[in-house]
Amino acid sequence: MVLATALPRLPNSAGQWVGASVQTLEIVMHAILPRFAAALSLLASSLVNAQIDGPLIVAPGINGGSRVDTIVPADGLPLVVYSEPGAVRALKCGDTTCTSGNVISLVVPFNVRRVRLALGTDGLPVIGLSVTSSGLRMARCLNAACSSTTLNIIDPANLGSATDHALVVPGDGRPLFAYYDSNNFDLKYARCTDASCSSSTVVLLDSVGFVGNAPALTLVGGLPQIAYNGSGLRLARCGTLDCPAATINTLTTDNAQDIAMMTGRDGFAMIAYRHDQALLDALRLVKCNDSACSTHANTLLDSTNTGVGLGNAVTLRAGADGLPVMSYIDFSFAAVKVLRCSRQDCLTTNITTVHAPDGGVVTTGHLGLAVHSANTPLIAYTVNGTNGLRLSFCNTRSCL
Repeated sequence: MVLATALPRLPNSAGQWVGASVQTLEIVMHAILPRFAAALSLLASSLVNAQIDGPLIVAPGINGGSRVDTIVPADGLPLVVYSEPGAVRALKCGDTTCTSGNVISLVVPFNVRRVRLALGTDGLPVIGLSVTSSGLRMARCLNAACSSTTLNIIDPANLGSATDHALVVPGDGRPLFAYYDSNNFDLKYARCTDASCSSSTVVLLDSVGFVGNAPALTLVGGLPQIAYNGSGLRLARCGTLDCPAATINTLTTDNAQDIAMMTGRDGFAMIAYRHDQALLDALRLVKCNDSACSTHANTLLDSTNTGVGLGNAVTLRAGADGLPVMSYIDFSFAAVKVLRCSRQDCLTTNITTVHAPDGGVVTTGHLGLAVHSANTPLIAYTVNGTNGLRLSFCNTRSCL
C-alpha cells in the first residue's frame, strides 16, 4: 500500500469515509502528527527569536571604550563581563533573552585594559583581568552571577598601559594565561597551581624584538599554542602545560593585530587577525594543516580600501556545528559584523552586518562572542559615547 497516494477524503453525506480505511487513516495521522508538532515547535522558536531581533541595551550609559566578553554557561543564561571607568562588572541574564531579571554585580574596582571570560571545570566562570599599568589578575566566580568572587594576582609586575592577555582553562581546571608585557615588549605565559590561581608559575616565552602584542591562546592536542604579533604573526608551541620554553615560528610577515584563535574540528589551530595596512585593511585567517602548523593556508575573509579599519576586535569561536564564527568591527561602515564559515577551511563564508548605528556612530572597544543556547551567535558590544552595553541575538547560525 502506498500511503502517499491513499490519503483519506472527507466523509460523505452518510458519514462514511470514502477512499480510505480507518486503519489507513490512523497510519497517516501517526505519520503526519509528529511532523506537524515539529513544525509548530520550529515556528514557536522563530517567534521567540523574532522578539529579540536587533540590539538589546542591557546596561544603559556604558562608555563606548568598554572592554567586553561573554559566555553562555550550561544554564543557558548569558553572562557578560564589561568595564567602565574604575570598575569591572558582571551582568547575569535572568532569562535566555536577557529581557528580564538581569543582575549586575561589581567584580573589581579597577581600570582594566582587557577582560577575558572562560568556564572553569566546575562550570563556574573565571575572569582574566589585565589591569592598566599594573599586573595580571584572575577573579574566580563563586556563583553563576559572579556576585561573589575570589581575586588573586597572577603576575604583580607593571605590564604597562597596553597590556593584554588570553585565557584558557584546560581539563585539569588550572587556568592558563598568555599575556603581553607592554613595558618590555615581551610575551609571557602563566599556569595556575590550582583552580583559584592562588599562585602561579610565570615564564618569559619570547623577548626577541618587539613581541607579544595581541596574544591568543588555544589547546592543540591538549597543549598550549599561542599566536601573537612579533614583526608578523608568530606561533609559540608548548611541549607541556607548564611551558618552560616554546618552539616559535613566524607564520606570516603581515602586521597582525587583534588576533583571535581556536582549535578547528580537525584538531589544528585556526588564527584570525586584522592585517593592518596603510591603505588596505583586511580580515584574514591562518588555517594550520597539522599540529605543528608546518604548513598552513592564509585566506582573505573581508577587506576594505578605505584605510579606516576592518577586522578590529575580531573574536573567533566554534559554532554549534564546530565551524568557525567571527565577530568584528568594520569602521568603514561603523558596523559590527558576523562572519560564519560554511566549511572548515573558510573558503566559503556568510558575512552579516549585525548593527550599523544611526548617524555614523563608530563602534569601539572590544566584542564578546558566544554561542547561545539556541545554537546561534550572541554578540556583546558598546558604541561611542555612553550609549550602553548592547547584546545582539542572532536568529540563525549565520545571523541572516
